[in-house]
Amino acid sequence: MYDRILVPTDGSENAEAAARYGRWLADAFDATVHILSVVNISTYTDQLADIDEVNRERRTALEERAKEAVTGVEEILDRTSEIPYESVIEHGTPYEVILNYVSENDIELTVMGSHGRGGLDRLLLGSVTERVVRMSDAPVMAVPPTRIDQEAVECDSILIPTDGSAAAEAAVTRGIAIADQLEASVHVLYVIVSGRGLPSVSDPARTEAERVVRSVADKAEQREIEVQTHVQAGSPYGNIRNFISNRGIDLVTMGTHGRSGVKRYLLGSVTEKTLRTSDAPVLAVRLTKSE
Repeated sequence: MYDRILVPTDGSENAEAAARYGRWLADAFDATVHILSVVNISTYTDQLADIDEVNRERRTALEERAKEAVTGVEEILDRTSEIPYESVIEHGTPYEVILNYVSENDIELTVMGSHGRGGLDRLLLGSVTERVVRMSDAPVMAVPPTRIDQEAVECDSILIPTDGSAAAEAAVTRGIAIADQLEASVHVLYVIVSGRGLPSVSDPARTEAERVVRSVADKAEQREIEVQTHVQAGSPYGNIRNFISNRGIDLVTMGTHGRSGVKRYLLGSVTEKTLRTSDAPVLAVRLTKSE
């Protein structure tokens, strides 16, 4: 499923945590890793006519930092099995360079930290990661800072939230494929938006929820994957967040938009909130025209 995995890096601890996940997935899928560091042109002005010594020194410092960032990821990949990789340093606006690289190199998965050198206080909103998740046709795995101290990556349980939408189904396909490859169990969760508890079994909303989770479970069982289904009532984001924490979930796979419509993309959605706060990595899958 994944032959080419991109690991962007800015040298931060969170980026290196993402690199370990990239190494883990590359090993599982026999993939090649592409390491990319971007020298942000917005932090120096020598692309303009006015070039001075200060800007040249700033550019040189940023290029050195990019080289160090790439070397750090290369060392992570070299610590275990022989994973093939390619390294590149480019100049530009980080999210634009990443998106272009994904498109031009047929990248099938991007693995990146949800926070970079900008600091944890910014969360995900407005960050490079959020923009890449919003706009990339290829899936993006956002690895949270909670995984910084995790040297060995493990994945025993995968959560697949679904609302039955086409975007959710795209994430289902990838979640089941990863579970199959890694021999992980799957939890399928459907949250009925309700402040009055779970509807009765005869309620149409409950019937639809049960149908959707059963459909996902059937796909998992066809691959002999251990699967459990869950139908809950409440706030989708709140229930997903609690499920991740209470069940010790190792990975979440979600579509970037659901029944509320494609136009909203990620902003303000359940997926965006989950990406901001999840203790587990989140694989965000954007519905493409071909799906």
